This record gives sequence, C-alpha cells and structure tokens, in this order.
Amino acid sequence: MWIARAEYADGTSIEKAFAYNENGNYQLECERQYELEAWLIEQHEDCTWYSVDYVAD
Repeated sequence: MWIARAEYADGTSIEKAFAYNENGNYQLECERQYELEAWLIEQHEDCTWYSVDYVAD
C-alpha cells in the first residue's frame, strides 16, 4: 500500500493509505507517487513537508 503524509504551516497534518495497484511496474509506480504527492500539496495551503512511501502489506 501507499502511505501519503503531509504537514502544513498551520499545524494541520494528513496521513492516508492508498491501495497499491502498480504490480511492480516502475513507470506506473513513479506516476502514482507523483499523483499522490500532488494530491497532498493540493489538500491544504502552505504544505511544509510531505512523504509518499510504499509499505508492503
């Protein structure tokens, strides 16, 4: 699964798990990681830190 986490200047934080559906395809993994990073940045203004990690189930 993917774990997406972010912190924002006002103290707000987000952590959310997303299903891993890329089946080991490196290009798809890179695209999905980019999409999740963009999602985190768009969730709240003034993102100060974010991380998207793959965690084995």
